[in-house]
Amino acid sequence: LLMGTAGTLVKNLDFFQGEDGLLIHSDNYCMANFNAFIDAHQNRPKECLLTMMTFRTNNPSACGIIKLNQKGIVTQFYEKVTNPPGNLANGAIYILSAELLVTIKKELSEAKDFSTEILNHLIGRIFTYETQEIFIDIGTPEAYKKANS
Repeated sequence: LLMGTAGTLVKNLDFFQGEDGLLIHSDNYCMANFNAFIDAHQNRPKECLLTMMTFRTNNPSACGIIKLNQKGIVTQFYEKVTNPPGNLANGAIYILSAELLVTIKKELSEAKDFSTEILNHLIGRIFTYETQEIFIDIGTPEAYKKANS
């Protein structure tokens, strides 16, 4: 039974036991510094409920591109559009605050897709951490081959 990215999270919320937690989409090859990512999350602006890992892409029309304000908070999403305004991509690796996990359980428990149903609900409350390390979306056979070479 496929539940989608949000449905799977909702079904497993008790796993987090009231703590912050990681949500990682498995179609990435990533060499990011997770200690730095965790530090960014722990020092995020207080209004932010999650921290999103981002990366610079050479193929922005194949990615979810984001726009940020001066504090590094997401203000807009451009999901796989022809001419996105930039190349800062959502890496689909997140640290979810315990507060967000409670909100998901109470208000968003019917969501199926994390990107379209939960992230869009959080515009202005998503902090970002940009990795400078290798980050390759391996969601296609061509990209997977590239990551292996």
